[in-house]
Amino acid sequence: MTQINRRDFLKFLGANSALVSTLGTLSACSGTSASARVVVVGGGFGGATCARYLHKFDPKLDVTLIEPAARFVTCPFSNMVLSGIKEYEDISHDYTAHQKRGVKVVHDYVQDIDAVNKRVT
Repeated sequence: MTQINRRDFLKFLGANSALVSTLGTLSACSGTSASARVVVVGGGFGGATCARYLHKFDPKLDVTLIEPAARFVTCPFSNMVLSGIKEYEDISHDYTAHQKRGVKVVHDYVQDIDAVNKRVT
């Protein structure tokens, strides 16, 4: 498993933001939005948010979120469960809302990403 340090992660986020900003500008300039397929691997806070806003940014995008678990548990709120303020079900969410928004959700594991042939297995 490849690890990334905080500094490199922040660089990646900055580059990604610049790319999204540029794509938005190009899309606005052309008057039409190019349709494309996007696969987001992982349905945690980052992946689910990414899938949601990609689809919101361009509804023509074919966005697929791949996440093995059927439910996501918001661990930052687990202390509320431990203290009795909330129930476990209150911090556990399924992916129905994403599906209603038009994001395809696949509950499975990703074994390989072939960027050249544009395939995810």
